[in-house]
Amino acid sequence: MGNHIIILDDPTQSMDTTHTEALAGALAEEMNQKQVVIATHDGELARQLEEAAPGGALRTVLMK
Repeated sequence: MGNHIIILDDPTQSMDTTHTEALAGALAEEMNQKQVVIATHDGELARQLEEAAPGGALRTVLMK
């Protein structure tokens, strides 16, 4: 049995834009096979995930 969930807490806190975009792309790929839960204050990350995620695979709740 493999792991089917990824949980991240504010993963882009110290990342630049290039690395944030790369993370969003990698997480979007994982959403095809795993449940991904991300707690973030980064509205840009949320936007990037919405653009990269497969249709219907993402529900966003942005914390402020």
